[in-house]
Amino acid sequence: MTQLTVTQVAQMVGVSKRTIQNKIKQGFLSASRACNNHYNVDLSEVLRVYPDANIRANTDENTNEIRESNVSNEKDLIRLETENKLLKEQISMLKDQLNKSEDREKKLLDTVSTTTKLIQHDKAKKKRFLGIF
Repeated sequence: MTQLTVTQVAQMVGVSKRTIQNKIKQGFLSASRACNNHYNVDLSEVLRVYPDANIRANTDENTNEIRESNVSNEKDLIRLETENKLLKEQISMLKDQLNKSEDREKKLLDTVSTTTKLIQHDKAKKKRFLGIF
């Protein structure tokens, strides 16, 4: 049989140590004295008096696990939000660079087109001027 200290029982049940000691003294909860003169309570006795104590203990353990998981999830969320922000900044920077490249390309194409027209116009003008060529 599993023996629990008064402190363990109090945590399991969700009451103070003094409440458990009073229940033992009043006879509601059976306990034995250990060699150090402290009470030891059998787990089955705790469950007899406090039937939902086991559920509370499991719930407390699950709650702690959930809290730890939440802390981990919050850290992951912060990391992901930071990463997301950096990626958005990079996307914005790349879009700006693309727009500038497209503008330069348009200007270069306009320059090439204008230069080509000037060359063709210049050749046509020479033929008319000399009349031979």
